[in-house]
Amino acid sequence: MSAGAPEGAVALVGVGTMGRWYLRHLLAAGRRVLVCDLSEAARADALAAGAELVESAAEAARAAGTVLLSLPSPAAVESAALGAGGVVEGAHPGLLVIDLSTSPPPLARRLAEGLGAHGADVLDAPVSGGPIGAEAASLTVMVGGPADVAERARPLLELLGSNVVHVGDHGAGQAAKVCNNLLAGVQMAAIAQMLAIARAEGLDTAVLFELVT
Repeated sequence: MSAGAPEGAVALVGVGTMGRWYLRHLLAAGRRVLVCDLSEAARADALAAGAELVESAAEAARAAGTVLLSLPSPAAVESAALGAGGVVEGAHPGLLVIDLSTSPPPLARRLAEGLGAHGADVLDAPVSGGPIGAEAASLTVMVGGPADVAERARPLLELLGSNVVHVGDHGAGQAAKVCNNLLAGVQMAAIAQMLAIARAEGLDTAVLFELVT
């Protein structure tokens, strides 16, 4: 680990719908948190909550022992991790980078390769539970990467979720999230079809809900 990158410092890249709750849980646990976000409103909220602001993901990586990515799209993740001003420019041996976003498994492997070339350890750790789960710290976290690195990250991840599961090597976390989303999508489609049939047949959907649950 480089000088100036204390183990207790956590950098959070992205403090939006999910990240804002991660920030609060980390601060409540007494962690020093550095925040990088493009939104001025998000930056102001983070500063008011007690975080320190940095100008880029590279600066965040230089100053932290752990970097958490919580971003809305694969393109944003790749840019923040491997692009100009990204984590890769501040990566150092011993840095732990955890992508909490939902991204394709091949991107998870690219992050592991690109950041690993600079000595960083990388995990893909997408979550299930949405903003309500993020607020309650009750998320399920699906972790992909080396088992020893996953165990190193577990105490931190357990501040954010109540069910942290190591599912395999790099990309496995994102693959598990794809499977989770597929199952959720099928369930939503089935519920929509069920309600359409119920309405067509004149059923009270509130009564039907009570019946099926």
